[in-house]
Amino acid sequence: MMGILKASIFVLLVFSGLKVYSTPITVKNLSKKWHIDKYSYLIFSEEPGKKEVNDYIAFKEDMSFESVSEGRYDKGKWRLDTAKKRIFLAGEIEKGELIFMIHKLDNNQLILIIDDPSEPGLEDIKIYFKS
Repeated sequence: MMGILKASIFVLLVFSGLKVYSTPITVKNLSKKWHIDKYSYLIFSEEPGKKEVNDYIAFKEDMSFESVSEGRYDKGKWRLDTAKKRIFLAGEIEKGELIFMIHKLDNNQLILIIDDPSEPGLEDIKIYFKS
């Protein structure tokens, strides 16, 4: 009986460490229209506000993007650093690049974290998108 219990625990530990939902982080897998779903901060979760309910980002395989953020349309170029799991956006509205860390990617969900060392605390805010 004890052998079966140990084997069960071993199998559970092995499979719980696998991320079977993960999709490889590639330009092709990111290239789609992602609609804002929610935000989370530590253990709290929040739906998008009235200004954000129709927000999205559309990554294209030609490395251009379109987005709506708080109702404001923007477009520009994006690049991907797969090794560091980072997306760099250079839009027409904002000056400089906006950098996101990819927390999770699967076929239907993208979770991003703003990567800005000058703004402490942003690394705790996750932005959830769905396709």
